[in-house]
Amino acid sequence: MLSTLSAVSPIFLIACLGYIATRTGFISQYGAQGLASFVFNLGLPAFLFYSMATLTLPAQFPAKFLFFYYLSILLVFCLALVTSKKLFLFSHKEVVIGALGACYANYTLVGLPVLFSVFGEASTLPAFLIISLHGAIFLTLATLVIEYDVKGGVSVLHTAFNTLSNALKNPIVASLLVGVLYNMSGFGFFSPIADMFAQIIHAVIPLSLFLIGAQMASFRLRGRIAPAIYLASLKNLLHPAIVWIIFSFIDGIDPFWEKIAICMAAVPVGINMLMFANQKQTGIDLASTTIFISIASSMVTLSFVLWLINAT
Repeated sequence: MLSTLSAVSPIFLIACLGYIATRTGFISQYGAQGLASFVFNLGLPAFLFYSMATLTLPAQFPAKFLFFYYLSILLVFCLALVTSKKLFLFSHKEVVIGALGACYANYTLVGLPVLFSVFGEASTLPAFLIISLHGAIFLTLATLVIEYDVKGGVSVLHTAFNTLSNALKNPIVASLLVGVLYNMSGFGFFSPIADMFAQIIHAVIPLSLFLIGAQMASFRLRGRIAPAIYLASLKNLLHPAIVWIIFSFIDGIDPFWEKIAICMAAVPVGINMLMFANQKQTGIDLASTTIFISIASSMVTLSFVLWLINAT
């Protein structure tokens, strides 16, 4: 357990540094916004593009791996939908926002740095496969569920098309797809270009961690503590447990990929929960509190999950 903490603690210390620097005003909110613009629009897309462009792609698409991983997310989503309404008397919109938070992880800013620190570059392919479809599927699902109640009916195709088109415009998703296409083309990279991407990759991981801390400075414990703890527990602990159970019964999946899936499931709640709440103008306090608690507690919960999967 101590070795796992020693591997993970520098990651969270960088995030803590970002939080302290922003909260104390050493880094202004404008500075944090500029950093976010670089990370999301250039740094991470360059990192993801180059990584996908230089990976050795599998001979067959790992459909079984993705199907059962996304099944685990769906189970958590449905569980949160059913239980949060009964336990906390949420409105319909709050139920959906809470369910999205319980299953939507911060893969890019937290998941990738943790995986690279603990498992190295071998974790790249399974992690990127999970990231590539995650947003398009579950943001569409959340939108369909919330709009169905509001309108009494909703066009599935129209909603799915709009969400998918927005996902393709996202620099993170677009860079993954373009990287795959470049990989399939067989083109390589001239040495100066490869060196440039290597420098960006070395920079973007710590900057991403610093950014998650800076973003946490804008989150607050705005009440709704009990439901936020419940939703954060579903994301940080129950989801990796469900992935572990499901994959223990599935044959034909690389044990290393199983570890990556469990680790990705243990990643804390993503800021998309708050963005979705702002878009729907409800549950903003719930989203802010849930994200703060989930990220703050993830140093313990994620370290615990990593220790368990490495001990087995």
